[in-house]
Amino acid sequence: MKVVEIEQRTAAWRDWRKAGITASDSAAVLGRGKFKTRWQLWAEKTGLRAEDDPEGNPYVRRGQNFEHMLRETVVADRKIGLLPLCVECAEHPVLRASLDAIDDRLRPWEFKIPSRGNYQLVKKDGLASKVAQDYLPQIQHQMICTGASEGFLVFGDLDDARHPPRFVEYVVLIVPADPVLQAQIIEECAKFHELVQTRTEPEKDPERDVFAPQTDTDAQKWTEAAGRMLPLLERKSELKAQMDEIEKQIAEASAGVLDVLADNRVGEFAGLRAIKVTRTGAIDWTKYAQSKGDDPKDETIFKAFRKADTSHHQYRALT
Repeated sequence: MKVVEIEQRTAAWRDWRKAGITASDSAAVLGRGKFKTRWQLWAEKTGLRAEDDPEGNPYVRRGQNFEHMLRETVVADRKIGLLPLCVECAEHPVLRASLDAIDDRLRPWEFKIPSRGNYQLVKKDGLASKVAQDYLPQIQHQMICTGASEGFLVFGDLDDARHPPRFVEYVVLIVPADPVLQAQIIEECAKFHELVQTRTEPEKDPERDVFAPQTDTDAQKWTEAAGRMLPLLERKSELKAQMDEIEKQIAEASAGVLDVLADNRVGEFAGLRAIKVTRTGAIDWTKYAQSKGDDPKDETIFKAFRKADTSHHQYRALT
């Protein structure tokens, strides 16, 4: 284990993390990332995509704000020494970790402050819970860096409705080293680092990975267009809200007209024209195919009758 003398959450620390593969990157590298895909991580490492700002995530911000309080609570209860530390793996220096804490036996301690619902899942199912499983690549990566045979995941039940906030309780999960998972982490992180160094794009997840401009010229064009469009989209949203409210008021006010119109299709009086519009019901193609003895899931049946595909673009502001 190599200790790196660097202060966490500084510009130098961010550069150090970007140059390697950190414990919090491991889940994404393995394709198990809950918040980030392999391609998104690669794009961040190569500078093609801005790194997500954790300060913008209220759950991450909540954890950062109270992580030290949970660590101090555990230290006081267990009478042990725990210190935050940045380390690199001596054998594989590309593997790095910003440890929430490490004890005198070089065992990493990772502190998590989940929602109260997720805390109950951890309390009930321990390491078998989906919540804990999401963090196993991170803690195993940390053990690779420190050489420890076990690590700890600590989940705190924070009552932040109180003033000042306090932890109702916490759960400490002992995580033994998993040689199979650790070998996978070492292998996949080495491959991923090579992709970053050679700027070789990994395969995208079609559901989660989206296009982003990859040249300064395209980025400038997109930025200028977005600058004009975003205020218009905001205005459109405001007008839609107004239109929805107007439609609601019209529906409420029309009760008297409908009562008088009864079964008549068209009516005119006092400057208002009311028309009953009837649309023909859609054909149930599944039942139609079944009536012909065909399989309604067989797309070839309807292919000859399907109109050409059309497409258009939709726009929305990212919040």
